[in-house]
Amino acid sequence: MIGSTNTVNILADGVVGLSGVPTRVFQLTVVSDATAGVSLLRNGASVSGAIWVNPTNVISKSATVNFGEEGILFPAGCYADIDVNCLGTLITYRNEVA
Repeated sequence: MIGSTNTVNILADGVVGLSGVPTRVFQLTVVSDATAGVSLLRNGASVSGAIWVNPTNVISKSATVNFGEEGILFPAGCYADIDVNCLGTLITYRNEVA
């Protein structure tokens, strides 16, 4: 069974959806303040996971990255590593539930 698709606004570091469950990310939107914000998506359930997504963001703008219909699969779960210069980080994802 595949879980439902959700969009969350993550303001601080944390797991996207369920911890340790394969997670598919479809879209990432980052809103930064007067300094360019950085939102890293890591494979795993902590800040020590390998960086899989590291978009270049713009100062004081909103930047959206679409990963297509199939998205990007994070087999060990997805951890969002959010920079303090991010005013908002919207992530559209689905936990792949067996």
